[in-house]
Amino acid sequence: MRQALLWTSVIVATWTPRAEAAANGRVSTFELQPDGTGRVRVYDDVTGALSQSPLELAGLTLLPLEVNGRTHLLEHQADAAGLVSDVPGANRALLPNRRGSLYHFSRVDAQGLTTFGFFLVPPRGAAFLVHELPGIGPGQTSDPFVARIACSPSGDAFLVSTLPAAGGNVLEIRLGPPVQVVDRTANLSPRRFFAHSLLLAETWGTFGLKRAFLRFERQPGAQGAPLSFGAHAVPTSFTGHVVLSRNGAFAATTAGAGPSALDVYVFGPTGPASRATPAPSTLSGAGFLPEAEDGPHLAVSDDGLACAWRTEGASRECWVGRVQAPPTDPATELSSNARFLDTLDEVGVFVFRAPDRLQLGVGAQVAPGVSNLENTDLFQVDVPGTLGGAQFLNLSLSSGDPTLPFFSVPSITLERTALLPTTGDTWYADGDSQGGSVSVAHEGQVRATVVVPAVKTFVDWEFVAGQAWVHVRSDLGNRPYELYRVRQDLTAPAVLIASSDADFTRHALRNDGLVACIGASLASSSLFATNLVTGVTQTLPGHTGPFGPTLTFTPTGAIAFTSVAGGVPSFHVWTPGVGVVPLQVSGAVGGFVLPIGR
Repeated sequence: MRQALLWTSVIVATWTPRAEAAANGRVSTFELQPDGTGRVRVYDDVTGALSQSPLELAGLTLLPLEVNGRTHLLEHQADAAGLVSDVPGANRALLPNRRGSLYHFSRVDAQGLTTFGFFLVPPRGAAFLVHELPGIGPGQTSDPFVARIACSPSGDAFLVSTLPAAGGNVLEIRLGPPVQVVDRTANLSPRRFFAHSLLLAETWGTFGLKRAFLRFERQPGAQGAPLSFGAHAVPTSFTGHVVLSRNGAFAATTAGAGPSALDVYVFGPTGPASRATPAPSTLSGAGFLPEAEDGPHLAVSDDGLACAWRTEGASRECWVGRVQAPPTDPATELSSNARFLDTLDEVGVFVFRAPDRLQLGVGAQVAPGVSNLENTDLFQVDVPGTLGGAQFLNLSLSSGDPTLPFFSVPSITLERTALLPTTGDTWYADGDSQGGSVSVAHEGQVRATVVVPAVKTFVDWEFVAGQAWVHVRSDLGNRPYELYRVRQDLTAPAVLIASSDADFTRHALRNDGLVACIGASLASSSLFATNLVTGVTQTLPGHTGPFGPTLTFTPTGAIAFTSVAGGVPSFHVWTPGVGVVPLQVSGAVGGFVLPIGR
């Protein structure tokens, strides 16, 4: 029997954030207490005065979580969720469309009972409880949630599943206000769902089991219903691997008779699934983080009529096929030996740029079984008409082969990729030990543009307000760490912001292009802010660190941070060019500010 949960109807409002009458924004903190737990408190980001101290967010331990559907390639799209690991001992989910950061926690009360849940720090900055459940297992000390969520493209909701002892259900949690919890499996007995099978589109969602794959429409009372297969035989084994088309209208999943006999099926929110593969084979998974650095390995076009997938074997190959392809238009192996050097045995970073245009990387495995690419080039493949007439462009051209066949060895070690929504360009970091770089591949053009040369190690990048912020370690001189700003349209060369013999550590990003960053030298640390549009940099006066692990921009545009002096933490808000306001924190023995966004 399904465990009795904390609601009596399919939809229930569980929490309404307190209304804020003041015009100022808020900054939330996680303040460590002498007993080792933390409490979340909320302060006015202009005056520093205490605004709220929610009882339900006291006595907390922050816990890690994972976010489904993440890839480096698409993480900078507005509708993509992210995961940031700047919170000590845990992390935070970055909601799409700048809707804030979601945190997972446990709380032990005075009777020793443990509760687990989620809280959100939204754009207004005031943290609030989202949803919680009592612990399970001996002493009720185990987490009832499978801490792997899926976010909606708009960032207004997420999916999470619970373990069988906690109900074994899939919950859609709408962030409101008010928060609403929708059990999409109230019609089922407790189950253990594939954690990686949860995906949420704007109007529908998916989740899966070993013997079935389910979907639901995001309507009141709608329940998960098994996928139908029309004229196809119903698969007996499902993998739970699923991807959405970029517009969220279609999904693709793998299923069949077993691990070595899988097909790819494409489906939408209604109607039967259609098969894309010509015959069962051993297929890769979806290619999401953290399992794969070079994903996606499965993609479906926005019209649901074309699909790309990766096969496993002595080499990993990319295939593209039409959904319900007629006999005159069979699936084709894009990375075949007739087209590519036979030592290139790895493919990845699949994305449909249009229904008949696929982009992918073809290279070599870094190590057997590892999903990462070296000796790689990025290719554009147009597949109009018959698939056998696919047309290729070498976008990055490190091999020097502009056209088929591509029998020269490429040189790129693909450290990171990013498809930008603004320009349509693909930025990539090349970790080639003989001369790495940050470069940009352009759709429809042969040969990439080198943006930052002589890179020994790529660290990170951000994209905002038409600008790119790039963090690398140089391969020149004493190999300093460097920060650059670059126009995303590449109409001006990269400009060096800062260089240091020690690393630049944490950073935060504001929507108008202001980036805050901590530079940690061997002797001291400093906090500075750079306007990527103008290039103006300001340094926080009077603070030489050490600084806490996190930074965040507050709703009024100031920078919130922590510093430590004599073992005592202090919390501050700095408005560059104006001054520093201390937050009126008392009783904390440690802690940090809770970031809202990147």
